[in-house]
Amino acid sequence: MGRGTSRRSNSSCSQVPYIGPAVSITKSWRRRTSVFQLSSRAARALEQYSQKWFRTNYSSARAALLESWKTLVRRRQDFVIETAGPMYGTWLHELFDRREVPLPNYAPSYLEARTAYCRSLWLGPGRGWVDPVKEPQGSVLKMDAGLSTLQQEVAEIEGADWEERLDQREIEVAAFKARGLAVPSWAAMNVPAEQVAEPEEKAQPQ
Repeated sequence: MGRGTSRRSNSSCSQVPYIGPAVSITKSWRRRTSVFQLSSRAARALEQYSQKWFRTNYSSARAALLESWKTLVRRRQDFVIETAGPMYGTWLHELFDRREVPLPNYAPSYLEARTAYCRSLWLGPGRGWVDPVKEPQGSVLKMDAGLSTLQQEVAEIEGADWEERLDQREIEVAAFKARGLAVPSWAAMNVPAEQVAEPEEKAQPQ
């Protein structure tokens, strides 16, 4: 018994199922084909659309979710540019007109520096983890190598503000010390930065 394949239509640039000779159309074949087409049109991973992950390993799942994440980020950016940004600019313009925003002397007006005044970073839902051990380690390596920042990692992965995280960590470390408890290693504040010993240089052979 043959199997159905798919061909790409040159006119519409869409994927059209092609049924070869001696192929029986079953209910499961129709369901797989329809789910594949819907996930492709929605630019989402097939596993994410069908919610069937039992045949997927870690690498395949992460690759599929990253492709879906690109689409979601692009749509979120479009929403910020077309909707959220203009609404924020309108609200801020009203505050300037009411003189509710204190400005220093000789500061430009809102209309003269609208782009600078409306500059903002919009936080959306975080991407989350597939492997809660490997991926945080990758984030730490990227920050140590200068390929990313704490702001980017916290915003992308958890959809939170990095300054709020640091403020909360400061509160928690102070609470540990106030209760006479040993500060855990994750606090990264056991020893002040200026007291960290420099690594010893190895003696060069003569």
